[in-house]
Amino acid sequence: LMLRLILILLLAIGASSLLSRPDWAPEAKYITTPLGKIWSDCLFRVPSGSHIIEESSGQTIVELPDGSKEVVPSCQKERFSNMDVGEEGSLDDVSNGWQVFSSFNNEENATFTSFTGYFNVPQSPLEFPISNDSILYMFTGLQSDNWVPYGDDRKNVPIPFDIIQPVLQYGGGSSGGGGKYWAIASWYVTVKEGFLVSDLLQVNPGDNIFGNMSQTGTETWFIESQTSSNGNSTNLTVTRQQLVSQPWAYTTLEVYNIFSCDWFPTSPITFSDMILQDADGDVTADWDIDHPGTVNPCGNTISMDGDEIVINF
Repeated sequence: LMLRLILILLLAIGASSLLSRPDWAPEAKYITTPLGKIWSDCLFRVPSGSHIIEESSGQTIVELPDGSKEVVPSCQKERFSNMDVGEEGSLDDVSNGWQVFSSFNNEENATFTSFTGYFNVPQSPLEFPISNDSILYMFTGLQSDNWVPYGDDRKNVPIPFDIIQPVLQYGGGSSGGGGKYWAIASWYVTVKEGFLVSDLLQVNPGDNIFGNMSQTGTETWFIESQTSSNGNSTNLTVTRQQLVSQPWAYTTLEVYNIFSCDWFPTSPITFSDMILQDADGDVTADWDIDHPGTVNPCGNTISMDGDEIVINF
């Protein structure tokens, strides 16, 4: 019993090293993620190659690449609504969240087993603030439910809920780090079990990013963001009962605290060579790009070009 207590204590102490507040948030506060604002104590940055595991007890642990294990505390603070993060009267007052996106629900709500594809790194914005509050996210993703942070449903997050996503970002306003440069990371986002993100990897305009979400077990997914220029990858693996079903697929532009239309890229992002699979093999996606209710003051557009999805700014 004493040995077990010592082990639990050591794991709890080790867990504090997982807590990764950004440099610009040395004290606890609400910070930005690809699911809106969350309390900083609910964010955990883990080394690339880590494996997040939900145990039968309900406790979540992380197996680090060196073989050590750490406990992930439950997120006790209420998630902040995307509707409330803008300054009154500002451009982002009502436009924080998903601005344009495509969605596809697999037939009979059957779970996908993989979603892979490429997306290019656009040319950087002509202007962008030095402040650390603004962020652009672009990604492919799979979700357990069709909830997205826009419109009247922003506050109505279903529980349980999760999203897995290889993410391209620009700006320093992300809880995953960043600055006035493009970077990639892989995310696993939940409501109560914390937000987990792999190491941030800087990339350059013109790079092609390979996003890989592949089911490696009934409850296990590998999530990877890889750059084509040098093959460098940032990834994580998640095992959790909730991941048995991921029937919703997306490509997305998501923004927070964008006060000027000049803060968007000067060239489009194209999602290409996308392959969705389920237990029966390849799935032909009938992407829905028409989502009334999104607030998009700068007129960004999403369109289909054959099998490719293009977002213009």
